[in-house]
Amino acid sequence: KPDCPDRSTVFVMAECCPLRAQCARELSEALAADDVHKLLDPMFDKCCDARCEVKERIDGRNRPRGAARFGVRVNPWRAMARDVYSWEKVYHGTKLDFLSNIVSLGYLLKCGDETPQGEVVGSRDMEKVATPDNTWRMQVKFREGRVQADATAAFRPREFVFVSPSFAYASHRVYATPNARTGTKVILEFRIKPGTYQHGPQTVRDRVSDPAVPDDEFEYFTQRHGVMVLTGIIIQPRSPSRCSCEVWNLAVPRSPSASDALLECPNAARRWAFLRNLGLNPLFFNHKFDRCYCGCTRLANYIQEGGRQYVLPKPGTRFALHVDEARASALDCFNFNGSWHTCFHGTQVSAVKSVLECGYLIYPGSVNVAGQVIAAREHRDDGSRVHNATIPSDTICVSPSVRYAAHPVYAKPCVLGGRQYRLAFQFKIKAGTYRVFPSTLREVSADQNQDFDQFVPNSEMEWHTRRHGTLMLYGIVVMDEPVPP
Repeated sequence: KPDCPDRSTVFVMAECCPLRAQCARELSEALAADDVHKLLDPMFDKCCDARCEVKERIDGRNRPRGAARFGVRVNPWRAMARDVYSWEKVYHGTKLDFLSNIVSLGYLLKCGDETPQGEVVGSRDMEKVATPDNTWRMQVKFREGRVQADATAAFRPREFVFVSPSFAYASHRVYATPNARTGTKVILEFRIKPGTYQHGPQTVRDRVSDPAVPDDEFEYFTQRHGVMVLTGIIIQPRSPSRCSCEVWNLAVPRSPSASDALLECPNAARRWAFLRNLGLNPLFFNHKFDRCYCGCTRLANYIQEGGRQYVLPKPGTRFALHVDEARASALDCFNFNGSWHTCFHGTQVSAVKSVLECGYLIYPGSVNVAGQVIAAREHRDDGSRVHNATIPSDTICVSPSVRYAAHPVYAKPCVLGGRQYRLAFQFKIKAGTYRVFPSTLREVSADQNQDFDQFVPNSEMEWHTRRHGTLMLYGIVVMDEPVPP
């Protein structure tokens, strides 16, 4: 690369190329209010211009012209575990105003989802219409430039996310709405997993020409979570400056190989062997931060964290996961004096792999990586839930107590070698984005005299959130005990 100033902002390449400097100013203004610039990776910035000396084409499609691409930091361990860079490259046009939210999340939300700020995502083509059965119905009123200008249709709003294999199509003004002041367009670059999407024809009136894309494959749409990874931001000014870049060698990031847990405790070794028996890719794990709480070391029962108690997950063993370090740094998730709290979510063995691949919890009714619809855990016939336990279907429930999260109602035991194992994911959750509720288990009801967990009152046992992007997954807690006779 040409010599450039060593800075931690999007201006790191600004003095090297007038075109990139122009685009960097636009991007910096869009991200100025947040620490989202920490999520960018200047090592993978490049120009996309007909006059540029960089002659590579983008995936054989029509490449961007008069634009600059800014790399987004990708968790290298998850990328290697899932072979992300072999997936197809696709694009999604958006508004400059939406950029900060999308980059901080790392994925696209569907219509009806809540942002970390608590705002409900709408659609530029739809309006909410009431129905007699109190369900959502979105009436389509197509914007100017659409094929069916006066058509209306009804469908469920939380169904699909749309992208395109054609940059020319994704950068159409209907999708990449030009900024009102500068006329700049923003197009997001993703990798999408093969076999997880459907395709369809163009839906814009003035058809886009792209010989590399068949007529019936201009739009990709998918219901599945965790099948797209954000890899870049492309800024396209209305009047681009001249590019003066040299050819760069842009290599795909690689990570060193992972090793098994270096834990001397026999309980931890047995629990790690159980996880390995599930066939999980070891690249997901970061054993540097494994911790055993079984009693093999002296530890406090809790730690003060952001105004709340972080109750250590005794007597389990926490196996750490590789997190997106850039995102964790930008959000300041692991600062004990900050505004994030520790919580847990019980799970069953069959769900672990899909959650690790996705990287976050998805809401009931959503479709996971494997194409399965996540069902809500309704009232149980065995009488384990209290009668008045009503939890909205679009809510994720976590708990500050690992004992509660790993209760057999939530963490279904798996028997192996004469022992039964229970699993719980460990998260950081952003303060102010969740509501505190009492236990919904009959065994742990709020009116009992004795608390189920001596460090967490029964009346504060559940935390509920409807907002996306407010949970950071960073560990799996394994607990085991002999199978009862």
